[in-house]
Amino acid sequence: MKTSFKIMNAQEIINLILSGKLNTNPIGQRPPVTRKHTKSSRIIKAMLEGYGIGMFTIRDIREDRAAKEIYPNADYLIIDGGHRGRSLRDFFMNKFTVNGFTSAMMEDLNFSDFDIPVQVCVCTDSQATQLFRNINTNTPVNFMEQIMSDDVSRVLKEIQIRTSYYKEYDNKEAPLFEVVTDSRG
Repeated sequence: MKTSFKIMNAQEIINLILSGKLNTNPIGQRPPVTRKHTKSSRIIKAMLEGYGIGMFTIRDIREDRAAKEIYPNADYLIIDGGHRGRSLRDFFMNKFTVNGFTSAMMEDLNFSDFDIPVQVCVCTDSQATQLFRNINTNTPVNFMEQIMSDDVSRVLKEIQIRTSYYKEYDNKEAPLFEVVTDSRG
């Protein structure tokens, strides 16, 4: 499969996220930055003002058996754009306001900009790892994020089974160390 580019609209991306077909938080994706929606409201404000929200890079895992074991319900994983995707979803679900408006209020006013075009790059697993590393040249990416971007590697599988349980990964928790008490006091 070659890397391909296509145009989707924001509503299509929201629908994929809400259906679980597009995972916005795969291993390697940075988690939400805060519990507040400051950054998210800025992303949506830029979109509503016509500045766009940038390209999403997603990995197609529909034919990838190893990835489907980790993400059985997903067809795609976000490689770049996780926060933007979560912002779209959360605004659509009325979790925050932009300029005092919620998504529902905008619909009531017959104003909906979820049909804004968004460029999407679709790639394979090896392309995804390379793209992650290339896209994040200006944003500091630590060693662990580099490892985690290759979500089908043996190293990552070991990390997964030795970490805490994450609902979206459906992994099993395994202890790293066992506690041994010295009976001599």
